[in-house]
Amino acid sequence: MKIILVNPSCLAESGRDLYSAHLAGPLFTIQPDKRMTLGVPLALPTLAAHTPADHSVKIVDEEIEEIDFDEPADLVGLTAMTFKAERAYEIADEFRKRGVPVVMGGIHASMCPEEVLGHVDSVVIGEAEDLWPRILADSAAGQLKRQYRAESFADLRVARIPRYDLVKNSHYLYAYLQTTRGCPFDCNFCSVTKMSGHKVRKKSPEQVIAEVDALLKESPQRQFNIIDKVTGKKKRFVGMIAFIDDNFAIDRRHALAVSSALQSYQEERGIVFTWYTQVNYMVGFDDELLTAMENASCQHLFIGFENLDPVTLQSMKKKMNKPEQYEDAIRNVHRHHMRVIFSTIIGDDNTSWQSAENLRSFIDNNHVLHVLLNVLTPYPGTSIFEEMEREGRLLTRQPQQYNIRNVVFMPKGVSHAVLREIYLSLCDTLFRYDAVYHRGKSLVGLADRFYLPPIGRMAVFLGVSYTCLYLALRHRLRCPIALRMLFALPKLILCRGSLFALELLVASADYDDFLYSETMRIGGVANIEEGRSKRAEMLIEQTIRNFSLPHAAGKKISAYRGFYIPSSLLISRGIPVPEENARRPILLLGGTSIPISDRRGFIGFLLDEGYEVASIENPIGGPLDVEINPAVERPLSLRHFVEHLKRNEQVEGIDIVAQSYSAFEVIRVLKDNLSYRSFVKSITFINPPGLNENTGFFKHIFRFLLLHLFKGYVKAAGTMLERNQPLNSGYKKGREYAKREFRGIGTWTLRSIRNMVRTLREVNDIVTFRIKEPLRVLKEEYEINVFLQSEDQVVPAYISKEQLKDILPDHHVRLVPGGHNDLFFQEWQRSAFLDFHKEIRARRRA
Repeated sequence: MKIILVNPSCLAESGRDLYSAHLAGPLFTIQPDKRMTLGVPLALPTLAAHTPADHSVKIVDEEIEEIDFDEPADLVGLTAMTFKAERAYEIADEFRKRGVPVVMGGIHASMCPEEVLGHVDSVVIGEAEDLWPRILADSAAGQLKRQYRAESFADLRVARIPRYDLVKNSHYLYAYLQTTRGCPFDCNFCSVTKMSGHKVRKKSPEQVIAEVDALLKESPQRQFNIIDKVTGKKKRFVGMIAFIDDNFAIDRRHALAVSSALQSYQEERGIVFTWYTQVNYMVGFDDELLTAMENASCQHLFIGFENLDPVTLQSMKKKMNKPEQYEDAIRNVHRHHMRVIFSTIIGDDNTSWQSAENLRSFIDNNHVLHVLLNVLTPYPGTSIFEEMEREGRLLTRQPQQYNIRNVVFMPKGVSHAVLREIYLSLCDTLFRYDAVYHRGKSLVGLADRFYLPPIGRMAVFLGVSYTCLYLALRHRLRCPIALRMLFALPKLILCRGSLFALELLVASADYDDFLYSETMRIGGVANIEEGRSKRAEMLIEQTIRNFSLPHAAGKKISAYRGFYIPSSLLISRGIPVPEENARRPILLLGGTSIPISDRRGFIGFLLDEGYEVASIENPIGGPLDVEINPAVERPLSLRHFVEHLKRNEQVEGIDIVAQSYSAFEVIRVLKDNLSYRSFVKSITFINPPGLNENTGFFKHIFRFLLLHLFKGYVKAAGTMLERNQPLNSGYKKGREYAKREFRGIGTWTLRSIRNMVRTLREVNDIVTFRIKEPLRVLKEEYEINVFLQSEDQVVPAYISKEQLKDILPDHHVRLVPGGHNDLFFQEWQRSAFLDFHKEIRARRRA
């Protein structure tokens, strides 16, 4: 029989995988015209080695080549991880249309055999080596069974050498080998033990060397001379190997023996092949093993740190990890001329903007060049999958979504949308060219081990320069990144001349390309606010309604609009709502010139954090609406809406958040009606006017025109030239900040002059109505708090803070950076407000 073994690619809409190497491969190997990926799945050459000699076998990797579905074949074998399963099904359908039977194995087929059987003729459950000859015999006889199940694990002591001669080795950045299988641990997010068992099975060092020897005989990679700084010897660089063990060092003696054998093999032949493998972080404290691996030319250690929170690690059943030891472990690895590949998971129950900031800071402070950022993914076969399935938290079963870059479940600690935004924000802060280059630059010297001789440096310099230009002209490398690489090449390659210098340059470009791909696939950090606003807009449109007010002083008061978004609506959208937030909305009140449409970003932020939100809006009117009087209408509207929430919506309590002038209507309503004491749980005033008793009419107008309007525009224009500085979910400085600042100031200004009669009445009210004494009275009955922004030019925060000293305790007043309307138009300080709000809630509970 003729057998074709196929590795599917990812579906195009899934974006690029972080370690696809489609850019890093051509850059590092100076092969600009080649399709490359990290490595071929080891299952394919392994099965080819177990194929009896009377059959012919071919390996096709769709990651690097097209599949010829019309090529004659008697049997097709597929292997696929979960995120490639959908494409595997498409491939199977094409071959089956042509009458070719298809058998599928691998981790996804083993965990989801019934699903897979809907697309193939036969499924293999478990390790396939021992089953493969029988499968081929059955297929040749026309008696292929629907299912084959491995009753035991393969004995690696008699494993055959994979058929590397069938692999197009020049298309892979790494050649894959394996020295052990199995893992004694049982992390809840991992399916390794379900597939390979708890018992660690090992190949002997002699077997490993035999596989290395067979691989290098087939490897066509370009070879060149390098100088080893550790030994001072000139050696021949022959390629890179990845030992894809679940934990290379789980058997310490075996790891030492293999490392020693690899060292001897290279020294005897005067060659070097660098390699990486996966270990646990405790290897960072085993100096003997680190030295042995260093001597064997190991360059990278993939380590599953997973999380910085001990509580989270306990919930993951990753009890062996001690975050307080991570820094020392990383430092020790770096000291041995090796780099850490820092694998981490977000999306656990304790994920928050603060935990994301802690992660970013840790990675930066410890100069970790390589990062694998995983969104928690409940793969079929894992205990966390079973747990989420029981709880009804799985949002999709589409296999292609299970690729560690999508949120496929309903988180507990944050909403689905917020988790995705945290992921995007971390991608932006970790994978930008600048960020990667900055982290790696500090390792230059420490990580440098293998150097190019002078003539080799010139050859690499010219080759990488040509590759950059070639890829840029074919739109595979973005031009700004190509230019930065070309600018850095002389210093890194000609002057520094180390393999690590080349790695730093290539990694910076490749990670940035991944960031760009994710930005295009999902929408970047700059679109987070837009996404929140759109979600808020949809929910507001579902719930907003017009309200009519009774007659007052013989005149019909204009109607107002209001909405209430209950927890049931949030839960239906996949946003978790803590029980304590149900039937207790935040009643968000804006100033007269900040309608609901301008509050959507802030509203969306609160909704994503699991808070019910209600809000009202009074009409601004036009130049002819001279009867509008905010001092009269707004208190009436507020009282009417609070009664509506109480009586018609069965709300049990509210937290009032009143920005700017809306503080006045809150005070007017509550000082005359103490019956709301049990209903109004807390009040937070944001930049309230009326505290400065020395402000007159013209002084307030002057402050608005000169300090807020003119100075605000000048300051925003200045930040257009600044580099973006990320902070939590948004930007504190830079173009995005400036755009929103222009919009905020412009929106407020235009709405203020739209109805000058109303605006002048509001200004008169601001300079005549004093709130200090009413606050003294209200604080005895209500939980009063004030949130101030230090750059507020309309209501200067330093004056407000001084006036509040003898009214409220210090912990009831919070001062943060920002301008008058920044909570509505900027993102970067909303987390500070939310922290303050949570403190207020906690105080009430206590």
